[in-house]
Amino acid sequence: MLIVGAGVLPLFFLMSAGGQSSGYSALLLFALLLAVAISALGLVLRVNRLYYYAVILFFCMSVGALFNGAAGDLDTYVLAVMAAGIIILLSGSGVMFRFLKRYPVVKGEACS
Repeated sequence: MLIVGAGVLPLFFLMSAGGQSSGYSALLLFALLLAVAISALGLVLRVNRLYYYAVILFFCMSVGALFNGAAGDLDTYVLAVMAAGIIILLSGSGVMFRFLKRYPVVKGEACS
């Protein structure tokens, strides 16, 4: 909860200033704070793929924030976040399939 509070507080300060550049700065700050939090989680859990997830999320959110509003009514920030989520979902699916291939479920151990 403390991490979320520390991330949301600067966003309120930036958004209160107003203007297009403050919105862009707030989105970049949010992307950076989220990437740092995911990287810290990867450090604590000793899971290297979380570092890659943080980089993917920061890159996609930054590009989405940069081009937000450039395509008219199309919200490129939301599309970029969705693209990052799809990439992470596909990566996680690959990890799950490799795990199931390495450790198959034995018939006697399966739930029915």
